[in-house]
Amino acid sequence: MKKRTTMAILGIMSIFYPIITGCASGTSDGAKLFTSERCIYCHTFKGQGAKVGPELTDVTKRRSDDWIRDQIRNPKLHNPHPGMPGHEYLSSKEINAIIQFLKS
Repeated sequence: MKKRTTMAILGIMSIFYPIITGCASGTSDGAKLFTSERCIYCHTFKGQGAKVGPELTDVTKRRSDDWIRDQIRNPKLHNPHPGMPGHEYLSSKEINAIIQFLKS
């Protein structure tokens, strides 16, 4: 079972490697966080990832930075029963890096 899980994670990571390495240096931290915080396991971004949560490719055109920041930190502010966990432990710098990545 562990081998299968490891292979699945490696497969997902190989899909996102070109996205992460192809980003401008200003967004690379956000791309790394997008992966390490497991956003890709639920969200699709630029055609890659899972389709459990909302597509995030154009989220910065639909939502303000403050809304996205609140959603990342505490999704219960927008929905009393979110499927997404809160990431209140992330620093403002880390959340801003994710937002910049989503704008890329």
